[in-house]
Amino acid sequence: MIRTSLLAICLVIFGTVGMTETSTVRSGEHDTFTRLTLAIPPDSDWSIYREENSAKLTVKNPDLQFDTSLAFDRIPRTRLLALSATAPYGELSMRFGCDCELETTLRTDGLLVIDIKDRQSDTVDHEGITFPPLHRALGSSRSESRKADAHSPPEQPETGLESNAAIDPLVPGDPSEPEIRLKTPSVGLNISERRLLEQIGRAANQGLLSPVGIPPDENNGIVVPPGSSTPSSGPPQILPLNVTAETSVDQGFAGVSDALKGGSRNTACISESFVGISEWGDGRSLVEQVADARDAVYGEFDRPDSAAIKQLAKTYLFFGFGAEASHALDLMSDNSLEITFLRTMASILDGETMPSGNPFEDQESCGGETALWSVLAGGSPSRARDGDEIQQAFVRLPEHLRKLLGPDLSQSFAKVGKTEIAASILRSMDRVGNGEIPGKDFADAIVRKSSGDVSDAIRKLDRVVDKNSDYSPQALIELIDIHWLERKPTTPAITELAEAYETELKTSSVGSDMRRALVYSLSLNGRFEDALQTVERITRRDGSDAGLAAKLAVMDAMVDNAADPSFLKYALAHRNDIAQHGSAVLRSKSARRLLALGFPQAALDTLATREKPADDDVMLMRAQAAIALGQPHRAMVELLSVSSNEAQELRAKAMQTYGDYRLAGQTLMNTGNAAEASRWLWLADAPEMISIDEPSYYTQLAEATDQLVQSTDDTTDLPPLANAQALLEESRSARETIDQLFNVLRTSGLEQ
Repeated sequence: MIRTSLLAICLVIFGTVGMTETSTVRSGEHDTFTRLTLAIPPDSDWSIYREENSAKLTVKNPDLQFDTSLAFDRIPRTRLLALSATAPYGELSMRFGCDCELETTLRTDGLLVIDIKDRQSDTVDHEGITFPPLHRALGSSRSESRKADAHSPPEQPETGLESNAAIDPLVPGDPSEPEIRLKTPSVGLNISERRLLEQIGRAANQGLLSPVGIPPDENNGIVVPPGSSTPSSGPPQILPLNVTAETSVDQGFAGVSDALKGGSRNTACISESFVGISEWGDGRSLVEQVADARDAVYGEFDRPDSAAIKQLAKTYLFFGFGAEASHALDLMSDNSLEITFLRTMASILDGETMPSGNPFEDQESCGGETALWSVLAGGSPSRARDGDEIQQAFVRLPEHLRKLLGPDLSQSFAKVGKTEIAASILRSMDRVGNGEIPGKDFADAIVRKSSGDVSDAIRKLDRVVDKNSDYSPQALIELIDIHWLERKPTTPAITELAEAYETELKTSSVGSDMRRALVYSLSLNGRFEDALQTVERITRRDGSDAGLAAKLAVMDAMVDNAADPSFLKYALAHRNDIAQHGSAVLRSKSARRLLALGFPQAALDTLATREKPADDDVMLMRAQAAIALGQPHRAMVELLSVSSNEAQELRAKAMQTYGDYRLAGQTLMNTGNAAEASRWLWLADAPEMISIDEPSYYTQLAEATDQLVQSTDDTTDLPPLANAQALLEESRSARETIDQLFNVLRTSGLEQ
């Protein structure tokens, strides 16, 4: 009995030990590459799946675990940024910080060497041609597979072609599958072939030839020949070298086309497979798909399977459950690029506002599903390569996702003026099943508003507000914004509803917009005191900048609509804010009204110079205020660079203020105001300067005065009797002229 117990204990201990095998990942840093070394059990199939900035080593051995605790003891996080191990099948994920090459070598002792090398520029040998390594020619995604006991292939004879650099055979892990390799150029190249290779190499170095990758299948990225879904038995299949020809003319036209479309050929677009949500369902119900996905999360050894977790998250996303997908992804520590995009898609489905710098930023020009999700994440459709392509990607979504995402997508297009696409998206939603689609009426109102159909937009927004739905607060904000743009008062019911929503939603995502809308509504209805109290709440909750913007909005409405006492109360109290932060239009309106009400100093304070040089309207008002304050010389300085007739009249008024009537009259004469110019020339005792071409009372006075001067001729040379007679005539003529002067004065009212 004791012997049996001891035997059982030994079996348990040694069985447990043999169940798990640990391989420690060690590292070393060199000038041009970073090296990782790890041991692989004999006869284990392994493969490396390479993506643009990451790679994954998979060893098909359920008992193998990688220990990465020592990986970064001797290397910096430059070429290799992150290293993580998952199970089963001994997966080792690598994330790179450079555009690196990856080379692997399996030694006879079972030690796998992975070198992460700096990418070298390709060169052409005049004696032959040097191709770039094939894993670069295959694009951003490739797969390398080796058997742990495989031997290095025999060396090829020396030719003009460097075979090792050009050929990187891809060998599936299963020996029963046929070997898939690339066609190697013949050793005995004839002259034509050699010349062709030289020309291809030269074109590749000039950027005129682009290698085209063979797309991987779903089985760990192992390359499968075109036209066959699974490898077939038989002799090794030969694949041709994959290159596409492109001339410099093609490149030029492509650049022009991309520039016209607002895109860039150098945009780093993500893989469509990351966001191909329409392919993540299999037609079964939510319960069935989620149940199967959850069952696969924990494997035989009660350890989470990263692939199963990812599939569970994708299933939740397919059915529109963002929060559940996020919780599923929390079960794994993988922070790869794909997982980051899945988390972002989950946030979008939950209606969260995406911050700047989110993974979908600057992906609008990529097209397809990528551009669709970039716009849903807050990107501008105006930067998209093709709006119709985004619309087509939207139509490919499942019906329930179209109902969920359609209203927001339509609004995004409407806000940038692409109302036709926005309306088309809404029409496509009408064909999706039965029942009311939440948010569709609100989106329709936004589209009509952007199209200029304001009256229909107001009617639809009113209906959305009356429904008391989740979109009612946003509809109320849009409705008040329309009234604000048209400077039309809102109804008391709208103002009361805005006050209620402002209290209810003060901590929500629409709280700040609702407070701003309430300020607009109160100001349009003349409730400036209540509006300023709301401004104080905005300052406390949303910050000083938002509070200042709201205060200036109140001041703008107050200048246009307030009665004189209310205007003076608030304009005088807040003139510093208007002067320092108000727009040029607001400052001009406020100063003009202050001048009209007799407050020139307040007008000057409001027009304190911010822009240099100030515009003519500001300088004219400053000159007018200076004249009202008895500062004519300051007014003349303000008008130095202004040459309009209004400026000339203000100059004349300034000259009158300091008593230069003659110059004031001359200045007014230049403006064409002859009547006013004659007045000041008459007061300056310069009737000879008055123009008789413009008849006025002052021209009559000037003519009468001239007659008086001419009638006083010297008569002393005449005989006494004739002299007396002449004096009598002059006296009578003088009396008549003076009587004429008094008649002119009485008629014109100038005698006062």
